[in-house]
Amino acid sequence: PAVVRERYTARLGIALAFAIVVMLAFGAVISAQASGELRENVESDLTNQAAAQANHLDTWVSAVTGDVRATSKLPVFASGETDAIKSELDGLVEREHVPPDVVAVHYLDTAEMEFLTSSSDRMVGVDPGQQGAAFATDPPTFESPDDVHVSEPFSVPIVDHPIIAVISPVDGAEDRALVYMADLEARAESLTDE
Repeated sequence: PAVVRERYTARLGIALAFAIVVMLAFGAVISAQASGELRENVESDLTNQAAAQANHLDTWVSAVTGDVRATSKLPVFASGETDAIKSELDGLVEREHVPPDVVAVHYLDTAEMEFLTSSSDRMVGVDPGQQGAAFATDPPTFESPDDVHVSEPFSVPIVDHPIIAVISPVDGAEDRALVYMADLEARAESLTDE
């Protein structure tokens, strides 16, 4: 009986150890599969979110370029009358007749690189090149009034957020352009809120 008990105990111990090893192996396999699926799901979600944000950003840039192109064709800008132009610029921004996150609109003398007037009073008379604006240090060339230039993002000391400039030549006025300044920080926040 003692020998039988020892053999029975040994067999029971081996069976129990084998069952534990099998359970651990199955647990590891199931855990690895679940981790892989979770990783794939997270990667897919992040890829989809990035694609959606890129589409929103592309749609927004298209809206801004279309708007600046259409606005630059208004007769008031070809007139060269800075008081009338200032009033129009102020109205555009105050009545929110510009795309979201466009924070200022400027009337630019492209020959002298100076803002002749602006919806932002502190920008009137400013040389954007001296401020380090990307579009002014390497000015774009326009082949027709339908051209639009979207600058690389940049920062200038006179404003406290990164910006891009969207520029369109004024139809019927030589060396004049309309410049939309957009707040990239606000745009990024609106993308993450969507």
